[in-house]
Amino acid sequence: MQKAISGVSDGKMAREKLKTEFRERQAQLDKMQAEIKRLKTSIDKDRLFLSQDALAQKENLYHRKYQEFESKLETFKTGNIIEGETLTKNILSKLKDIVRT
Repeated sequence: MQKAISGVSDGKMAREKLKTEFRERQAQLDKMQAEIKRLKTSIDKDRLFLSQDALAQKENLYHRKYQEFESKLETFKTGNIIEGETLTKNILSKLKDIVRT
């Protein structure tokens, strides 16, 4: 079935669309992850020099950013699955119509 989907032009376009969306989403996640790493490094480096309040603020920001990252990651995973299934269903429907005629 995957060969049939990949062999038709709609399948190829759908695959390219999914790849493009995946790359865009991955870039967003990479950017968020880099920000989280910088923040963690800053916290670790400045831990002894920061006041309790300043340290708590940075740690709260770190945890918030990390939760945002996890949430976005889960949203992207779910979105990728749904989009892939939707595109596959649409292509299969078209293939069934072709086979019937």
